[in-house]
Amino acid sequence: MNLSFKVLLCCLAFLLVACEKIEKSYQPKAPALQVITARQSIDSVATCLITQINSLDDVKAHPIENALVVLFTDNNQALDTLKYLGKGIYRGKVVLTETKKVYRIKSIAQNYPDAECSFAIPEKAVFTISSFDLSNEDIHLAIYAPESRATITIVDPPEKNYYDIECFTVDSTVNANGQLIYRYRPVIIFSENLTAAAECQNISSSGIYISDQTFNGSNFSFEFYAVFLSSFSSNNQPEKKYKILIVVRTLSEEQYQFQKTYCNQVNAQNEKGEGAGYIFSLYPFNPVYSNIVGGTGIWGAYNTATASIIR
Repeated sequence: MNLSFKVLLCCLAFLLVACEKIEKSYQPKAPALQVITARQSIDSVATCLITQINSLDDVKAHPIENALVVLFTDNNQALDTLKYLGKGIYRGKVVLTETKKVYRIKSIAQNYPDAECSFAIPEKAVFTISSFDLSNEDIHLAIYAPESRATITIVDPPEKNYYDIECFTVDSTVNANGQLIYRYRPVIIFSENLTAAAECQNISSSGIYISDQTFNGSNFSFEFYAVFLSSFSSNNQPEKKYKILIVVRTLSEEQYQFQKTYCNQVNAQNEKGEGAGYIFSLYPFNPVYSNIVGGTGIWGAYNTATASIIR
C-alpha cells in the first residue's frame, strides 16, 4: 500500500468522524422541562404523570421521581400534597367535589424550572333523548340487524362550553369462567349539524368534540343511528335486549384546546406518513396546546353525564 493511498484512507476516516459529530451537534435538543399530564374529573383526587424528555425526537417518557407537587385553592392556600406512587405518577388525598372552582397546581423538581397551572372542573352536561326508534331493517349496511335512531338535545348554559360526545352499543358474552362480560362498541355518529359544529374528532374512538360557538345558550339537537350486531342480556334479563349508552362530557377550555390541537397534529403527521408521536408544545409543527407555565403538558378537567336506552 503506497503512502498516498494511506493518506487518502486517513482523510476519509477523518471526514466520517467529523460528519458524525456534525450530525449529532444538529440533533434537536429539548429544554430541561417538566412534562405534566393530567385529566381531572369530579369526585376524584388530583392525579398526574410527571416526566421529562431528552430531545424533540424522544417520545419515551422518563419519570421525574423527586418532585414536590402541591395543590392550592384559588386564594393560594395549600389544599393537598401529592404523593409519589412510582413510574412518574403522583396522587393526592383530597377528593375534589366542586365545579367551577379554580385550583392551582405547582410542581418543584431539582434541576428543572418550577411548573404550575390552574384548572376548574366544569359542570355536568344536561341532555335529553327523544324520538327513539328500534327497527329490524337496516338499509345502510345491507344486513339484517336491529337499528336504533334517536335525537339527543343538549341544554347549553349561556357561558362558553365545550363537549365530547360519544355513543356505544352494549352487548354481552360469557367468558371461559362462566362470567357475564359486557362489551362496549363505539358508534359512529351521523349528523349533519353535529359535524358542522365539530372542530375535531376523538382519536381513540368515534366521539366528536364540539364547542357551543354556533349555539351558545340555546338547545342543540342532533340525530344518530346505531346498528346492533348482537344483543344485550343479563342474569336477570335472559331475553334479548338492545342497549345504547350515550356519553356527554363537558370539558374545560384547556382540555378542549389540547384535544383540538392534538387532533390537528396527528392528522398532519398522518398526512405525511409519520404517524403519531407528539410532545406537546415542543413539536415544531402543529404544536399541541399546553397550559403548564414553566414546563409543558396539559392539566385539563372534565365532567361526565351518561344515559342508557334499553329496548
